[in-house]
Amino acid sequence: MGALRAIFSWLATSLLILILAGAAVLGGFAFQERRTADAFDGCQARLLEHSITRDRQVQFLDLCMSEKGHKKSGCNPEIYPLAICYLPRWVFWVD
Repeated sequence: MGALRAIFSWLATSLLILILAGAAVLGGFAFQERRTADAFDGCQARLLEHSITRDRQVQFLDLCMSEKGHKKSGCNPEIYPLAICYLPRWVFWVD
């Protein structure tokens, strides 16, 4: 009976650790997504302040996001870029 209780306790603890680790990973992704969106919004505001022409806006956004630690992830350059087009630089370090 004691061995069964020990196994159950170990399984419950392991499950709790897995759930907490999953929550931490999801929280980290949510934080990073919010940080990227805030950086993109800041770059968009700078774009409007400086009245940059339409043909130079994508280059300006790329440079601005690069300053804030993000890199373009292969979005179609023909369309206007969105915040989801930029990933943190550490993602590219993994490769």
